[in-house]
Amino acid sequence: MIAKIDKSKANLFTSLIVIFSSLGSSISSIIMAVLFGKQLLNFYSVYILLAVIVMFMISLIYFRLADKTFGK
Repeated sequence: MIAKIDKSKANLFTSLIVIFSSLGSSISSIIMAVLFGKQLLNFYSVYILLAVIVMFMISLIYFRLADKTFGK
């Protein structure tokens, strides 16, 4: 899918992934502190799964929109 997209758009998407990854890391550190404080670590795998699903949905939407726009 990514080979069909303009190089500048792929670079933009890569940049967004890096930005959201660093934001996610910071937010994850805060969440871990809260989870340790409240003894809620039993659900940590669910939090990771939700983050992966959200990133998958964002990338799926992006590639579908990019395919409609650039896949002429």
